[in-house]
Amino acid sequence: MLKSFEKGVSVTQKIVDLFISALCWFLAIWIRFYFVDQIPFDSNYYNLAGPLAFLTYYFFSKSGIYRSHRMSTLGRELAILLKANFLAVISFVVLLYFVNEAKLSRATIIIYLSLSTVTFFIFRFALRHTLRFLRR
Repeated sequence: MLKSFEKGVSVTQKIVDLFISALCWFLAIWIRFYFVDQIPFDSNYYNLAGPLAFLTYYFFSKSGIYRSHRMSTLGRELAILLKANFLAVISFVVLLYFVNEAKLSRATIIIYLSLSTVTFFIFRFALRHTLRFLRR
């Protein structure tokens, strides 16, 4: 029973992470180009949400963020999360440098990194407390 529950939580966590990653990318585009400067931009920015979400999932998986963190501290989980998210964004920039000829807004990347880090942390914090409440 506990193993199946843990697998279900893990799958849900992965799906939510993919969604959060794409949503934060769309929010970063909106903040950068509609809210801050209101300048025209290449509509291909929207197409980059998929590869970014995949890279985020890949680095989160490789860093062990989807393993159970019941015995570790929230600070340790946050450090792993920061490292994996930073690696995903850096890999995204490097990948786009070699593949995409269009220039990418540095401000959009920084906004995405900030938004996604905060959002992932809030989600992990809420998930940790929800699971703790359910175990009681």
